[in-house]
Amino acid sequence: MDQEKNEQIDDSSDIFTIFGENCAICGNIPSISEQADLHEFLQQFGELRNVLLEQQNGEEARQALAFFTTQEGQKLILTLKNGIIESKEKDEKDLEQQLDVLCGLATISSNISDIAQNSFINVIAKIAKTFLGRTKAFALELLLLFVENGGIKIRKAVKSIIGENGLLDLIGESDKDLNERALKQTMKWNNNNLLKKMMEFIERKDSHDQVMENEKKDRQNLDEEEDDDEEEYNSEFDEDEDDDEEEEAEENEYGEDDDDIDDEEYDGDEIENENKWKLKDQQVVNCFKLLNEQIEQLKKYKQNGQEIPSLTIGMISCICIFLLRTARSYVSFIEDSNKNLIRETELVEQMFKLLEYLPIKHINRNHLNPLTNLIAYYQCPFNTKPYVLSVLQKLIQYINHPSIKVVDLVVFTLHSFFTPNSDNDFYHSSYDEDISQIASHPFYYALKQDGSIDLMGKCIISQQDKDIQAFLSQAYCSLCRNHAVPSDVLQTIIQTEQRVIELLIFQKDSIDDHILSFLYLSLCQENHSILLSDDMHQDLHSYDMRIPQYDYHCIVQLLQVMYERGNANTRLQIKQQFPVEWIQKHIMRDKMNYKYYSKYQNGEYNERFTNLVSFILIGQYQEEQIMEDVAFIMSGIVDECEKYATENKNIFDKVKKAIKIACKASDKDIIYGAMGSVQEGFSYYLYEVAMRWNEEELYDTLELFIQLVDELDDEVLANFVDTEMISWLFYIQGLQEGERQRDQTLKIIEKATFLGAVIMERET
Repeated sequence: MDQEKNEQIDDSSDIFTIFGENCAICGNIPSISEQADLHEFLQQFGELRNVLLEQQNGEEARQALAFFTTQEGQKLILTLKNGIIESKEKDEKDLEQQLDVLCGLATISSNISDIAQNSFINVIAKIAKTFLGRTKAFALELLLLFVENGGIKIRKAVKSIIGENGLLDLIGESDKDLNERALKQTMKWNNNNLLKKMMEFIERKDSHDQVMENEKKDRQNLDEEEDDDEEEYNSEFDEDEDDDEEEEAEENEYGEDDDDIDDEEYDGDEIENENKWKLKDQQVVNCFKLLNEQIEQLKKYKQNGQEIPSLTIGMISCICIFLLRTARSYVSFIEDSNKNLIRETELVEQMFKLLEYLPIKHINRNHLNPLTNLIAYYQCPFNTKPYVLSVLQKLIQYINHPSIKVVDLVVFTLHSFFTPNSDNDFYHSSYDEDISQIASHPFYYALKQDGSIDLMGKCIISQQDKDIQAFLSQAYCSLCRNHAVPSDVLQTIIQTEQRVIELLIFQKDSIDDHILSFLYLSLCQENHSILLSDDMHQDLHSYDMRIPQYDYHCIVQLLQVMYERGNANTRLQIKQQFPVEWIQKHIMRDKMNYKYYSKYQNGEYNERFTNLVSFILIGQYQEEQIMEDVAFIMSGIVDECEKYATENKNIFDKVKKAIKIACKASDKDIIYGAMGSVQEGFSYYLYEVAMRWNEEELYDTLELFIQLVDELDDEVLANFVDTEMISWLFYIQGLQEGERQRDQTLKIIEKATFLGAVIMERET
């Protein structure tokens, strides 16, 4: 290139004029990628003149323009093919990237002949059989593109190499569009009855979603009509009685009351919905029968050491697509809990059998989806679903699966189940799903004993996908609360959470869910040495200067837990780094009117909770002995609950003793803080009582609770009762129309209602 051109190229605005025809557009570049790394990757395709990389924006993927010096650099097809042939014996990550790019080029028909020549179809077919995960998915997609965009010879060559059902292996490996395209192409080659049934399962997915959506709308409309009727009734309640009598006497032109017509329409809708569910029940029965037939086939193939045909794999994948939506529908809409449980339990049994006989290389996310959707709606370990723990154990077995999509699905499910954060409020919104932060998770020991927790820890260390690593770290911390974590796992979690927190602060998002992970780790003193060795205090100070007001509560609570559970050296460090003056500046005196019945209203709970934990921490600084005595009594209550060795009277005696100790504090603010520790332990005890749901124990607890309330004066009562206690009462009262109606007595409801009324009256 002559000197004049070199001078021109120095002006980036001229680069398009000089090298525009040799430009390649690159997409989906990770945010963490550096300019030098991208330059090094692109150089394998030709001599680069320049690379214009989009500026970083949080964690979003970016684009880049690559300008090659000559057109030789744009002969990507040959370069990619050579790279794939070499990479399939060396680096799978490079192989995956090159197949991805080649799939993009194969969408253009004119490129197909260049890609497919020199027996390259055989190379891709071998990769599809040899590799798993994304590499397998891209190889199968490329074969499908050969068939869709290539000529007759290429289509025949693909069919000859992979067989007339070979494309069915793609179902479940990618997205819905590719599922349907692979199946439709297979039906052109071999349009038998099984393929038609498979298409029905895939197409029914959409129609089923529409049925569910229509049913939701019908229910919403019905609720709105009932609300409108109630408002109309209330607005007309004060009208003259004569007008009311006239209105009641009005009839339509057929001589029928309007109410009768509404009742008939409602009955008609009910009959129609009932018929829909009967039809769907029959579809599920037929689906289970067909799935069982496929499982029996899998058994035979395994016993005989035979390779599983693509037709069988494709059928199983299509059945699972249907069962995915069916699982959701039964959880969400069937009101008969017994019927629901029977069908769900049968589904779990069938899926476990399937996974037992389906080799790991054939398993994709579709085969796990029916199970993940059954437990995504439950966080509470005390719920009436007996299969939840076994499903969790089964899913964790696939946490290191070769397919990143399978791993992503498993980790997302674990995160949704174990992590009570704001993103999961849709699933975790009721009292019985609000697990205590201070006690061990009820599933911890079972998952520790069978090795599931160890598998999760190893995955955190080895996982290369940063998002998966972050989600799994949160789930792991929640599950392992109050227990020691292996040092290598702990260090990885700390680094992961610190990275995410910095990113969230940069994006001006809340960090409380991730500080909560540190809190769970801090509950066990054995974790403190590693936590503090990473300059946790300095990091918290740094966060304090850069986060919004509503996030302060999480930092103050973390400090309070670390101080309470820490040794003398830890306490000294916290006092020095976060003196009383620092804590006091976060107290909001205008939020001191603590209305415990508006726990989640407009974020007010965070502000009041900030005050509460601030006063606890100040109390620990200034009245250490009182706070330690209260904490010791409350920890004893928690230990009794975890050992299921609770005696109601003994618990209430301990609570009374703790209250007396708390009231000895010299400052009202510290009394308020000490009572916060009492609230925490007592509320956890009430939670355990509610989840066990023994009528005799419940009634006895309510009796003792009423006696306790009577013994406390108004000021002490106002400091003692918290949102969790009120939620407990509401939970018991609300169950009179719930699933436990047949198991409870009216006396329990009456006691809970009476106690709630007494507390509310005295609070006001």
